[in-house]
Amino acid sequence: MRFGEVIEILKSEGFADTPDEERKLRHRVRYAIIHEHVPRPKLASNGDMDFRENHLLAIRRYVENPPKRGRRPVRHRETVSST
Repeated sequence: MRFGEVIEILKSEGFADTPDEERKLRHRVRYAIIHEHVPRPKLASNGDMDFRENHLLAIRRYVENPPKRGRRPVRHRETVSST
């Protein structure tokens, strides 16, 4: 399955209704792959990404609930005193 086919499947499932939403969906999927939020598909012999069912499932989960914008909360480390 190629990138365009993945986008068409997601569009048919209601993730993008307008051309602007489709553009944003394409960007979100590319971003998720580049930043390894979803597994990177192997490349086919012609250089296209070859998506499998497990990739489509991971992309669906990511698109349904993407990370929120803004800074992440600070995680404070517990300091261990050496005495």
